[in-house]
Amino acid sequence: MSNTQKYTVGWISALPTEATAARQFLDEHHDEGPDSVSPNDNNIYTLGRIGRHNVVMAVLPDGEYGTTTAATAARDMMHSFPNVRIRLMVGLGGGAPSLEHDIRLGDVVVSSPKDNASGVLQYDYGKSIQGQGLICTGILAQPPTLLRSAVARLKSQHEDEGHELELQVARALEKKPRLKSKYSRPPKASDRLYKTDFVHSDSSKKCDEVCDNDPTELIDREERGEEEGDFVIHYGLIASGNQLIRDAYLRDELASSRGILCFEMEAAGLMNHFPCLVIRGICDYSDTHKNKEWQGFAAMMAAAYAKRILLLIPPNKVEVERSLSIAINSIYNWLQREEVGPWLMIVDNADNVDEFFRKSEGQGATRGPISRSLDAAERLTGSNPTIIRIPPMEQSQALQLVERKLGSDIDTSAAMDLVEALEYIPLAVNQAAAFINYRAPRMTIRSYLEDFRASDKKKSMLLESDRGDLRRDQGVSNSVIKTWQITFDQIKDERPDAASLLSLMSCFYPQNIPEYMLHGYSEYPPDSKEHGGESPDDEGEADQEDFESDLAVLLGYSLISRTASLGFLEIHSLVQLCTEESHFPARADGKRPRSYWDRC
Repeated sequence: MSNTQKYTVGWISALPTEATAARQFLDEHHDEGPDSVSPNDNNIYTLGRIGRHNVVMAVLPDGEYGTTTAATAARDMMHSFPNVRIRLMVGLGGGAPSLEHDIRLGDVVVSSPKDNASGVLQYDYGKSIQGQGLICTGILAQPPTLLRSAVARLKSQHEDEGHELELQVARALEKKPRLKSKYSRPPKASDRLYKTDFVHSDSSKKCDEVCDNDPTELIDREERGEEEGDFVIHYGLIASGNQLIRDAYLRDELASSRGILCFEMEAAGLMNHFPCLVIRGICDYSDTHKNKEWQGFAAMMAAAYAKRILLLIPPNKVEVERSLSIAINSIYNWLQREEVGPWLMIVDNADNVDEFFRKSEGQGATRGPISRSLDAAERLTGSNPTIIRIPPMEQSQALQLVERKLGSDIDTSAAMDLVEALEYIPLAVNQAAAFINYRAPRMTIRSYLEDFRASDKKKSMLLESDRGDLRRDQGVSNSVIKTWQITFDQIKDERPDAASLLSLMSCFYPQNIPEYMLHGYSEYPPDSKEHGGESPDDEGEADQEDFESDLAVLLGYSLISRTASLGFLEIHSLVQLCTEESHFPARADGKRPRSYWDRC
């Protein structure tokens, strides 16, 4: 039986046709099944090797599709194969051709971040506003950096040498003649793109029987030249949702408004918990003329591309992470031993509460999470009154921290001004002291404070410094701005509109911000580059219940606070600066970009 610890590539298919195509590109089949899987794992796995990577493949249950089923299959795979680090979703998609993107049957579409989207857009999730239609609000994770780097390398290689995917498909089929009839390239004449308003009238009959090749209804497309070849690989946004799209009008609208290249039904359920590269072979045009003639060949083309990606990635890139996983499991098993006795684990910056409910810590374990999120603390402790609210540092404590870092012979007056400017935040004080110590004797507390107050650009540069406590784990940033970004990213995942609200509040003077001026913030996502100059109309305003929920998130993270005056809020000045720098970084002249003022 195969050891599940040895598999580092996870490959998910939605349909049996896709799974059949995937298996043809294994360099080696591991006939034995896994030695064990998680108790509730309902996947049936195919194991093998591509290049120097051990690959585990799973296909969704027969007759089940969509984001939820895909998410369940991915979750089960990760539980049974804990060392999977390279994740792929490979299969079929419905093309969305446009004037900008000449997409044809047999082409391949690869998810790639664009504008403010991660590469996959969940087009059926969001809010519907009168006069504006559905506004997508979900935020999905990008494919991992390693996979995006491999995509960039392969894209460059194909530009230089061509891709030869069709040749690789032909070679794979030579080994399995019985698959040729279904999985070989169909005749070019069967690739028909009809006009948007031309509907296939009889779903029980094939398109060539009902629609024929009426030139008045077909969109005339030029033959592709030698540079392009017969089939093209496209990179961009893939639309994912729980609907099977057979609507040319919806297809064209999303292609025009969002730059969508193809449609599918699984990726949106994967990206946040199984971040993967999505690879789709185009088998139809997402209209009423949808049929299965091109499915086999399109699935083979997508699988051929996936194999090329894996062959580019050195196995040591994932072996390092696998070794780390083994080490963590060894520590976990040791802590479970009875003779170890009771133990306490302090978990800093524990804002993502879901991490604590994956599995038991073992006997003798006590959790000690430190979190900025009140909601996280309440979920972890339940009704147990063990939440200890840690107040801000007092001035005397902050001065002691400065003295411990710089010595007792300091300018006390300047030190008092410094800790006040840093709002008594320990990480900021520690970082400033480390920076001053590094630049001494040319840098003093007073000169640091002058630089800090000079401009937002200078202040941001100082807060970006990564100098600080050597006792912090390697790879854990000492930078105030970088550390803050972790919390902001968590808020974006947890409640995107709360992040939008914080982004808007950062444009105000930090004290006495009127609540009535903060509605309509969800119109502008926090990481949007282009906001437009118009004020959002009444139809775009978030209702009061949503507004209060978003406020509660920010209050729970202690990023904002209510003032003594009813209806007014304030944002901590360092939080304001970090938010501005995260989304509207100052130019070299110290001024904010035009998009910042448009936002205001």
